[in-house]
Amino acid sequence: MVEILVVRHGQSEADIMNRCEGRADFALTDLGQQQARLLAEWIHREYTLDAIFSSTLNRAKQTAAAIAETTKVPVTYDDDLMEQNNGVIAGMLREEALLKYPLPDGGRNGTMQSKAENLKCSSEQEPNNSYPNCLLQFIASLI
Repeated sequence: MVEILVVRHGQSEADIMNRCEGRADFALTDLGQQQARLLAEWIHREYTLDAIFSSTLNRAKQTAAAIAETTKVPVTYDDDLMEQNNGVIAGMLREEALLKYPLPDGGRNGTMQSKAENLKCSSEQEPNNSYPNCLLQFIASLI
């Protein structure tokens, strides 16, 4: 049986600056690096890893590197694991993004989620359903 452990990166600079992240390439903060080390120690205690796969974005690479250092398992980096492309708002202050690209009535796709997740973006933004499909295709390629 194949088990897949999915983890998210630690706190990034975008988190504390209140910026939209997406494909904007922010590094981990000191707290994010500490979170990554603690996560790595927990994974090492609880799991035996055969492989580590990571996005090529800095925050994910730093998190994966902490896990690799602790578990002694090498990391394979893949662009297909990058965060969903949120278009022109990547790296933009959330407040500015909401002013420039206000939410349509009812939010994106007619459902109200948090405003930060529902920003109207440009044509370069990936559709909401494309990222989960890409991730599932990546996982299927592994098994």
